[in-house]
Amino acid sequence: MLNMLRKRAQSTFIQVMVLAIAVVFIFWGVGSNMSNKRNSVAVVNDTEITLQEFQINYERAVDNFSKQFGGSVPRDLLKTFGIKQQVLQQMVQAELIRQGGREMGIGVSELATQERIKTMLVFQENGLFNLNRYEDILKQNRTNPSAFEAGLRDDLLSLRVSEVINGFSPVSNSAVEAMINHQNEKIKLAYLVLKGEDFLDDVTVDEAEFTKWYQENGATYKSEPKIRTKYLLFKYADDTDKVVLDEGAVLAKYEAEKEQGLYEIPEKRHARHILFKVAKQDDSELKEEVRKKAAQILELARQGEDFVTLAQEHSEGPTKSKGGDLGFFGRGQMVKSFDEAVFSMSEGQISEIVESPFGYHIIKLEEIKPKLSRSFEAVSNEVASRLKKEKAIGHTFKRASGAYEKIMEAGSIEKYETETKNKVVQSDYFPRSSPPAEISTDAKLKQSLLSLNQGELSSLIKLNNGYIIVFVDDFKEAEIPELEEVRQRVEKDYKQEKAVAMAADTAKALLKEAATNTQLSELAKDKNYSVEETELLSRSEMRASTSPPAQVVESAFKLEEKHPLAKEPIIIGDNYYLYEIVERQQHSEEITAEKRQQTEEQLRTAVQDKTLSNWLAYMEENSEVWTNQDLL
Repeated sequence: MLNMLRKRAQSTFIQVMVLAIAVVFIFWGVGSNMSNKRNSVAVVNDTEITLQEFQINYERAVDNFSKQFGGSVPRDLLKTFGIKQQVLQQMVQAELIRQGGREMGIGVSELATQERIKTMLVFQENGLFNLNRYEDILKQNRTNPSAFEAGLRDDLLSLRVSEVINGFSPVSNSAVEAMINHQNEKIKLAYLVLKGEDFLDDVTVDEAEFTKWYQENGATYKSEPKIRTKYLLFKYADDTDKVVLDEGAVLAKYEAEKEQGLYEIPEKRHARHILFKVAKQDDSELKEEVRKKAAQILELARQGEDFVTLAQEHSEGPTKSKGGDLGFFGRGQMVKSFDEAVFSMSEGQISEIVESPFGYHIIKLEEIKPKLSRSFEAVSNEVASRLKKEKAIGHTFKRASGAYEKIMEAGSIEKYETETKNKVVQSDYFPRSSPPAEISTDAKLKQSLLSLNQGELSSLIKLNNGYIIVFVDDFKEAEIPELEEVRQRVEKDYKQEKAVAMAADTAKALLKEAATNTQLSELAKDKNYSVEETELLSRSEMRASTSPPAQVVESAFKLEEKHPLAKEPIIIGDNYYLYEIVERQQHSEEITAEKRQQTEEQLRTAVQDKTLSNWLAYMEENSEVWTNQDLL
């Protein structure tokens, strides 16, 4: 039924609506007499939409939705999109279509239903309907002929109703002509833009007004809540110098890391190439022609002609000016075919023609730097430094965890400081989200501070450079700062707001003056504003427009021919666009039969959509529809 509806009913509205409720093979009856509203998701004029019917359609909608997103979709996202409500609305509308059809005397006979079943390929063998196959498929899908045929009959009824309604959607030749003219109309604009920033120099700051403005807008500048902390910071660096290493330990670490390939310098090769470009989509004749040219140059290279000169004269790659020089590179840095060729060659060798996604290459291998291992002598200091840091981490953790235990024993960080004489650092006030750099900018500390309240001690926090213990000593609520503390920022915002307001006033004044039979472009030039003119633009081109923005062009197309001047400026950010149509060009090219047919189909679809939508609105308004919100 769905395929038939797609072919016969041109309305996309119908297609979308029925898609969500139709099954490729209708294995469940749609609609039954009302028996128990508690088990129904909706009742449409005494006809139930059962929970089972709804669940089948909902799961299918979820499956389609998931495929669009490439996998499973979280239930919260489905809720956000209102999938359940959409599915139910579509099922209600489908039932209204069937009921409306019956009221109009439209029906589908058993014979028509059977004839449709016989045409379904899924039930055919060797091109003919097979009753046994029909019954087997229904049985596999846990349904029976009666239920299947009832559902199919309902779908065929929906199709016939849509065809009848479509019959009330005629499209005249004049309407097609008007739509073609509408689609192909072109306009040329004169426009200017008044930018808020251009009025900044005209803004003067009146102190009384400025102070009042800050009083009204001060909440914008409200500071974050702040905390003051006491903390103990244990740095790895403080323990590194205390670590004493013997040469044997350093050598042992070097050998272990050498086994892991840490000190290996991979082989690198220096090559040149001559590139003859071809693209994947080029035809075979062009590719063969280019390959023949490459073969001729290859022969010259092998006869001893200078490879650098040949590359400069014939290569089509970006290294042409450098004689095709690619420098040194390691295995795997080039595309596969090029890489395999280079790493199979000997120094001084010239390759056969190598094909890659870029085209055809002739390669010359200039030099090989063999694989090397850095010696212990070369890296001993590096290894020792790393080993010291590793050992220091253990010492630092021991110091930090010991201090934490003593704080717990003392009962507070203050008592710990008194009893141990270890200095506890007190910070200034700062927002939780941005600890001062002298404490740490580590994200782990920021995360911990977000969860600490006044009077609470953190756990032992591991940082990139050590460990820290933090106690929140005091807390300050967010507050509006004194004007002088933020004056520079406030003054900048104040001036910007005033400048934008001046731009707005100027824009409105220009439009008002231009409305008195004066061309906007002439008026603007008289007042020393820069005016731009566009080329002739069509509706299909306006979305790609950046000068002026698409919103300006779109609004211009809505202007009546007798009123070419904009009534209001288009506001984009802090900018005000003023515009008028200086030339309007109607469609002048001959309309092809194909274009006319395409336009007629588009127009018919739009009219059918609107007709069906209006008819459904009428049906809903004159029907009793109950929905069970508890089941949604």
